[in-house]
Amino acid sequence: MKSATPPNGHMPQRPVPEREFTMRFTSTPRGARLARRLVSHRLNDWGHPYTTPINETLTRITAELTANAV
Repeated sequence: MKSATPPNGHMPQRPVPEREFTMRFTSTPRGARLARRLVSHRLNDWGHPYTTPINETLTRITAELTANAV
């Protein structure tokens, strides 16, 4: 009988699906706000709820980058 666990004791990792979206925004405060909100909503749709560290971090990064662009 074969064991389901490999000899090294680690289960093989499944690859993470690649997700990408592209959108253009105006270089205005409104465009920056819309970009930040879209990132937060899209991450939530992809399984990273609003209050998770990934969602909050990437939303902050988006806010900083878009604010610099404005």
